[in-house]
Amino acid sequence: MQREYIDSVQLLCPFGNWAHPKGMQVVDKTACEKIRNNFMRSLARIRGLPIYVGHPDDKGGIFPLKSAGKIQSVCITGQGLVICARYERKVFSEIQSGRLKWLSPRWQMEKLKDGYFRPVRLISAGLTNRPNIPSSGSMLLSYADFEKSVSEVEKMRVKLSLAIKKIAECIKAEKAVSAEAEFLKNEKMDENIAKLSQKPQAFEMAAMALALAKENGGDYAASFAKIRRKYYGAAKTK
Repeated sequence: MQREYIDSVQLLCPFGNWAHPKGMQVVDKTACEKIRNNFMRSLARIRGLPIYVGHPDDKGGIFPLKSAGKIQSVCITGQGLVICARYERKVFSEIQSGRLKWLSPRWQMEKLKDGYFRPVRLISAGLTNRPNIPSSGSMLLSYADFEKSVSEVEKMRVKLSLAIKKIAECIKAEKAVSAEAEFLKNEKMDENIAKLSQKPQAFEMAAMALALAKENGGDYAASFAKIRRKYYGAAKTK
Protein backbone atom coordinates (compact mmCIF):
# COMPACT_ATOMS: atom_id res chain seq x y z
CA MET A 1 0.00 0.00 0.00
CA GLN A 2 1.39 3.40 -1.00
CA ARG A 3 1.92 6.05 1.64
CA GLU A 4 0.09 9.37 1.31
CA TYR A 5 3.34 11.30 1.57
CA ILE A 6 6.93 11.09 0.38
CA ASP A 7 10.01 11.88 2.46
CA SER A 8 13.05 13.31 0.70
CA VAL A 9 16.54 14.63 1.37
CA GLN A 10 17.35 17.83 -0.53
CA LEU A 11 20.17 20.32 -0.81
CA LEU A 12 18.44 23.52 0.26
CA CYS A 13 21.44 25.71 -0.41
CA PRO A 14 25.04 24.96 -1.46
CA PHE A 15 27.94 26.84 0.09
CA GLY A 16 28.81 30.09 -1.65
CA ASN A 17 27.93 33.75 -2.11
CA TRP A 18 24.63 34.13 -3.90
CA ALA A 19 23.32 37.29 -5.49
CA HIS A 20 19.91 38.62 -4.44
CA PRO A 21 18.09 41.87 -5.36
CA LYS A 22 18.65 43.08 -1.79
CA GLY A 23 22.34 42.11 -1.63
CA MET A 24 24.81 39.24 -1.58
CA GLN A 25 23.84 36.20 0.50
CA VAL A 26 26.82 34.59 2.23
CA VAL A 27 26.08 30.92 2.81
CA ASP A 28 29.10 29.58 4.66
CA LYS A 29 29.62 27.06 7.47
CA THR A 30 28.81 29.71 10.09
CA ALA A 31 25.51 30.53 8.38
CA CYS A 32 24.53 26.84 8.19
CA GLU A 33 25.42 26.26 11.85
CA LYS A 34 23.30 29.22 12.97
CA ILE A 35 20.36 28.06 10.85
CA ARG A 36 20.61 24.53 12.23
CA ASN A 37 20.97 25.69 15.84
CA ASN A 38 17.98 28.07 15.58
CA PHE A 39 15.93 25.27 14.04
CA MET A 40 16.80 22.86 16.85
CA ARG A 41 16.04 25.44 19.57
CA SER A 42 12.61 26.34 18.23
CA LEU A 43 9.24 24.62 17.87
CA ALA A 44 10.22 23.99 14.23
CA ARG A 45 12.10 20.94 15.51
CA ILE A 46 8.69 19.46 16.47
CA ARG A 47 6.26 21.08 14.05
CA GLY A 48 8.54 21.48 11.05
CA LEU A 49 8.76 24.50 8.77
CA PRO A 50 6.36 25.01 5.85
CA ILE A 51 7.20 24.50 2.20
CA TYR A 52 4.92 26.53 -0.06
CA VAL A 53 4.49 26.86 -3.79
CA GLY A 54 6.29 30.15 -4.23
CA HIS A 55 6.56 32.56 -1.27
CA PRO A 56 3.01 33.53 -0.28
CA ASP A 57 4.19 34.20 3.29
CA ASP A 58 6.61 36.80 1.97
CA LYS A 59 3.69 38.88 0.70
CA GLY A 60 1.69 39.02 3.91
CA GLY A 61 -0.80 36.39 2.79
CA ILE A 62 -3.85 35.31 4.75
CA PHE A 63 -2.86 32.84 7.47
CA PRO A 64 -2.88 29.97 7.90
CA LEU A 65 -1.48 29.32 4.44
CA LYS A 66 -1.74 25.85 2.94
CA SER A 67 1.67 24.30 2.66
CA ALA A 68 2.80 21.81 0.02
CA GLY A 69 5.18 20.12 2.40
CA LYS A 70 7.26 20.46 5.57
CA ILE A 71 10.92 20.77 6.46
CA GLN A 72 11.36 18.20 9.19
CA SER A 73 15.04 18.56 9.96
CA VAL A 74 18.13 20.52 8.96
CA CYS A 75 21.74 19.34 8.74
CA ILE A 76 25.09 20.35 7.30
CA THR A 77 27.10 18.34 4.77
CA GLY A 78 30.14 19.00 2.63
CA GLN A 79 27.80 20.38 -0.02
CA GLY A 80 25.99 22.90 2.15
CA LEU A 81 22.68 23.13 4.00
CA VAL A 82 20.59 19.96 3.61
CA ILE A 83 16.98 19.40 4.68
CA CYS A 84 14.74 16.39 5.20
CA ALA A 85 11.36 17.28 3.72
CA ARG A 86 7.96 15.62 3.56
CA TYR A 87 5.52 16.16 0.68
CA GLU A 88 2.09 14.95 -0.25
CA ARG A 89 2.45 12.32 -2.94
CA LYS A 90 0.66 14.52 -5.49
CA VAL A 91 3.04 17.41 -4.84
CA PHE A 92 6.06 15.13 -5.04
CA SER A 93 4.86 13.88 -8.44
CA GLU A 94 4.95 17.49 -9.66
CA ILE A 95 8.51 17.81 -8.34
CA GLN A 96 9.55 14.62 -10.13
CA SER A 97 7.91 15.76 -13.37
CA GLY A 98 9.85 19.04 -13.25
CA ARG A 99 6.78 21.24 -12.89
CA LEU A 100 8.08 22.39 -9.50
CA LYS A 101 11.74 21.51 -9.65
CA TRP A 102 13.63 23.76 -7.22
CA LEU A 103 13.40 25.28 -3.74
CA SER A 104 13.87 28.88 -2.72
CA PRO A 105 14.70 29.41 0.97
CA ARG A 106 13.15 32.28 2.90
CA TRP A 107 15.30 33.20 5.86
CA GLN A 108 16.20 35.88 8.35
CA MET A 109 19.62 37.42 7.74
CA GLU A 110 22.19 39.42 9.66
CA LYS A 111 24.04 42.26 8.02
CA LEU A 112 27.76 41.96 7.38
CA LYS A 113 29.77 44.51 5.43
CA ASP A 114 28.04 46.76 2.90
CA GLY A 115 25.79 44.75 0.59
CA TYR A 116 26.54 41.41 2.25
CA PHE A 117 24.20 39.42 4.46
CA ARG A 118 24.40 36.07 6.23
CA PRO A 119 21.27 33.91 6.70
CA VAL A 120 20.84 32.87 10.34
CA ARG A 121 17.28 31.55 10.69
CA LEU A 122 15.18 29.56 8.24
CA ILE A 123 11.54 30.68 8.00
CA SER A 124 10.16 28.62 5.11
CA ALA A 125 10.94 27.41 1.60
CA GLY A 126 9.09 27.83 -1.66
CA LEU A 127 8.84 25.46 -4.60
CA THR A 128 9.77 27.29 -7.78
CA ASN A 129 11.28 26.91 -11.21
CA ARG A 130 13.17 30.22 -10.93
CA PRO A 131 15.41 29.96 -7.86
CA ASN A 132 17.82 32.75 -6.91
CA ILE A 133 20.34 30.12 -5.82
CA PRO A 134 21.37 27.52 -8.43
CA SER A 135 20.86 23.87 -7.40
CA SER A 136 18.71 24.92 -4.44
CA GLY A 137 16.35 22.01 -3.79
CA SER A 138 18.40 19.39 -5.64
CA MET A 139 17.02 15.96 -4.78
CA LEU A 140 19.62 13.80 -3.03
CA LEU A 141 17.41 10.92 -1.93
CA SER A 142 13.71 10.16 -1.60
CA TYR A 143 11.37 7.47 -0.34
CA ALA A 144 10.26 7.11 -3.96
CA ASP A 145 13.76 5.78 -4.71
CA PHE A 146 13.29 3.29 -1.89
CA GLU A 147 9.87 2.27 -3.25
CA LYS A 148 11.44 1.76 -6.68
CA SER A 149 14.21 -0.33 -5.15
CA VAL A 150 11.66 -2.40 -3.26
CA SER A 151 9.70 -2.85 -6.50
CA GLU A 152 12.84 -4.05 -8.31
CA VAL A 153 13.68 -6.41 -5.44
CA GLU A 154 10.12 -7.78 -5.55
CA LYS A 155 10.44 -8.38 -9.30
CA MET A 156 13.71 -10.20 -8.72
CA ARG A 157 12.10 -12.23 -5.93
CA VAL A 158 9.27 -13.31 -8.26
CA LYS A 159 11.76 -14.24 -11.00
CA LEU A 160 13.86 -16.18 -8.51
CA SER A 161 10.77 -17.95 -7.20
CA LEU A 162 9.79 -18.98 -10.75
CA ALA A 163 13.35 -20.13 -11.43
CA ILE A 164 13.39 -22.24 -8.27
CA LYS A 165 10.02 -23.74 -9.25
CA LYS A 166 11.35 -24.54 -12.71
CA ILE A 167 14.49 -26.15 -11.25
CA ALA A 168 12.29 -28.24 -8.92
CA GLU A 169 10.22 -29.38 -11.90
CA CYS A 170 13.40 -30.31 -13.81
CA ILE A 171 14.72 -32.29 -10.83
CA LYS A 172 11.37 -34.08 -10.54
CA ALA A 173 11.38 -34.89 -14.27
CA GLU A 174 15.00 -36.10 -14.07
CA LYS A 175 14.09 -38.41 -11.18
CA ALA A 176 11.14 -39.74 -13.17
CA VAL A 177 13.36 -40.40 -16.21
CA SER A 178 15.98 -42.10 -14.01
CA ALA A 179 13.31 -44.27 -12.41
CA GLU A 180 11.96 -45.22 -15.84
CA ALA A 181 15.47 -46.03 -17.08
CA GLU A 182 16.11 -48.17 -14.02
CA PHE A 183 12.80 -49.95 -14.57
CA LEU A 184 13.63 -50.68 -18.22
CA LYS A 185 17.10 -51.85 -17.23
CA ASN A 186 15.69 -54.26 -14.66
CA GLU A 187 13.03 -55.40 -17.12
CA LYS A 188 15.72 -56.17 -19.72
CA MET A 189 17.73 -58.09 -17.14
CA ASP A 190 14.64 -60.08 -16.18
CA GLU A 191 14.02 -60.80 -19.85
CA ASN A 192 17.58 -62.03 -20.36
CA ILE A 193 17.37 -64.17 -17.23
CA ALA A 194 14.11 -65.65 -18.52
CA LYS A 195 15.73 -66.45 -21.85
CA LEU A 196 18.68 -68.06 -20.13
CA SER A 197 16.36 -70.14 -18.01
CA GLN A 198 14.79 -71.53 -21.21
CA LYS A 199 18.16 -72.73 -22.57
CA PRO A 200 19.43 -76.25 -21.73
CA GLN A 201 22.26 -76.70 -19.26
CA ALA A 202 25.51 -78.55 -20.16
CA PHE A 203 24.38 -81.94 -18.84
CA GLU A 204 21.13 -81.59 -20.77
CA MET A 205 23.00 -80.77 -23.98
CA ALA A 206 25.27 -83.80 -23.36
CA ALA A 207 22.24 -86.08 -23.17
CA MET A 208 20.77 -84.46 -26.31
CA ALA A 209 24.12 -84.90 -28.13
CA LEU A 210 24.25 -88.62 -27.22
CA ALA A 211 20.71 -89.09 -28.50
CA LEU A 212 21.46 -87.21 -31.73
CA ALA A 213 24.71 -89.15 -32.34
CA LYS A 214 22.92 -92.46 -31.75
CA GLU A 215 20.03 -91.44 -34.01
CA ASN A 216 22.22 -90.27 -36.89
CA GLY A 217 25.16 -92.60 -36.26
CA GLY A 218 27.34 -89.53 -36.00
CA ASP A 219 30.15 -88.33 -33.77
CA TYR A 220 29.22 -87.25 -30.24
CA ALA A 221 31.52 -84.18 -30.24
CA ALA A 222 30.07 -82.95 -33.56
CA SER A 223 26.55 -83.53 -32.25
CA PHE A 224 27.32 -81.59 -29.04
CA ALA A 225 28.79 -78.70 -31.02
CA LYS A 226 25.71 -78.59 -33.22
CA ILE A 227 23.35 -78.48 -30.26
CA ARG A 228 25.45 -75.82 -28.54
CA ARG A 229 25.35 -73.62 -31.66
CA LYS A 230 21.57 -74.03 -31.77
CA TYR A 231 21.01 -72.63 -28.30
CA TYR A 232 24.07 -70.44 -27.62
CA GLY A 233 25.48 -69.56 -31.01
CA ALA A 234 28.93 -70.24 -32.40
CA ALA A 235 31.70 -70.55 -29.83
CA LYS A 236 33.92 -67.46 -29.60
CA THR A 237 37.51 -67.91 -30.78
CA LYS A 238 40.47 -66.08 -29.34
